[in-house]
Amino acid sequence: MRTNALSGAAVRRRSWPAVSQWPAPSECVSCDDRAVAIELTPFVQHHLDGSPEVHEVRRVAEALLAHLRGVDAEARILAANQPGAASQRIQDVFATFAHELGFADEHVGLFSGYESAVRPDYFLRLGETGILLEVERGKTTINNMDFLDFWKCHLCEHAHYLFLLVPQYLRQNPTMSPRREYRAVCRRLEPFFRPRNYTNVRGLFIFGYCRSRRQTPASAGSALNA
Repeated sequence: MRTNALSGAAVRRRSWPAVSQWPAPSECVSCDDRAVAIELTPFVQHHLDGSPEVHEVRRVAEALLAHLRGVDAEARILAANQPGAASQRIQDVFATFAHELGFADEHVGLFSGYESAVRPDYFLRLGETGILLEVERGKTTINNMDFLDFWKCHLCEHAHYLFLLVPQYLRQNPTMSPRREYRAVCRRLEPFFRPRNYTNVRGLFIFGYCRSRRQTPASAGSALNA
């Protein structure tokens, strides 16, 4: 029998701020700005703020965030987020926990009304809606995978919320300068949550994973070249 991790005592609870208090795109932070390796920037359509549906989605986001900030998960992300690594290595860090939350991996049939063979990395049903969870790394903005993931959620009639995991800093090879992917994704997708641009995606939760609590891009590069 699968235990729902949301009901466990280990899940931390906190009061979420109102939409007006959430960070603006220019305020999205990265791990060289704070002593936290995993960051989360949420965007929700303003008229839904405070609704039971959004509250439930936030509970799932908080549970996932707490897990990713654990010492073991952080160490595994550090080992997985290396130049040339695939996003599957990041998925492997939290796959078991995602299943405990109720996510199903590569759920089929969500896009049966379309001819394209589209699948999310993970799907969680929540009442009459659901959450798509997508993990990106090397192709996040270079191949516009962040926009593709958003488009998938927009089309999906079974999910109106998207959890998107992206690297805070991306190095395709040990010699290149790091790209600030997390900050870029926040800025690129924030306009969809201005009322005139609303889509079928009611909420977006962008998780930025990093290398270490104490590594800046420069120190991370030194470690990779050591």
